[in-house]
Amino acid sequence: MKKYLSILLFYFVFFQRINAQTNEIHLSYNCLNSEQKVLKYYKEKSIHFYIGNEHFIANTKPKILKPKAIKFKLIDINQLIEISIRKKKEVIREGEKKRRIKILKNNEIFKTIFLYEKKGSLIYKYQVVWFDEIVD
Repeated sequence: MKKYLSILLFYFVFFQRINAQTNEIHLSYNCLNSEQKVLKYYKEKSIHFYIGNEHFIANTKPKILKPKAIKFKLIDINQLIEISIRKKKEVIREGEKKRRIKILKNNEIFKTIFLYEKKGSLIYKYQVVWFDEIVD
């Protein structure tokens, strides 16, 4: 019995870890060659980023990294939007099968979004929340 419980616990932890990894996004703000309009401003204790027509808010201080510390693929805002559209479509298709359609908000698509900003020879890593907002 203990053997089966330990195997079950292993699978639960393993699949939770895989699921969490797929829900983490690493977004480049200015590390990649992107021609998006970018606006950054400070309001109270948060930092607001407008990249293209998307709005992100960082409520915590950034971690400072050296460029060699980044060992994963950074994506730009266009790739983020493509991935989010695919995820929204998947949820809608699953909802159609269950006859319950849920439209995901931007902050419900990914568990964690990290935004990377390059300043000189350092990279600042912010944990951000993606907001639904119409930006002109």
